[in-house]
Amino acid sequence: MSDIAAPGLPPTQSLTAGIPTLPETATRQKITQTAKTFEQTFLSQMLGSMFEGVNDNSAFTGGAGEKAFRSFLNDAMAKEMVAKGGIGLARPVELEMLRLQGLSPLPTPTPSPTPTPSAAGVAPAAARLGTAAYDKRKA
Repeated sequence: MSDIAAPGLPPTQSLTAGIPTLPETATRQKITQTAKTFEQTFLSQMLGSMFEGVNDNSAFTGGAGEKAFRSFLNDAMAKEMVAKGGIGLARPVELEMLRLQGLSPLPTPTPSPTPTPSAAGVAPAAARLGTAAYDKRKA
């Protein structure tokens, strides 16, 4: 369908303008996953460096078995760190990869506000004044 413009009015846009195509969406998903994998690998290497100087002569170490599987522990910790938001490395890498592919970045979703303690079911101290539990704690 072609865009129709009335005389003196700006041309209208197509209804699908700005919506990524299916191949573009797949490319964006692949770039996002690759950036997260990069951050995970970076964190795993940093954790490995951090544990290099740990003394293995303690009675509470795992001995040779711990040394053999420490890299798996580092990978698992790095994976969990990235799943919880990481250190902020994945987003700049993702933006650069999108730029190199000629794609503009999509706006990042704004995080929802965290609930206040009173909204989570815990009353503030002023609301607990005069209750038996509050009076016991203050005594």
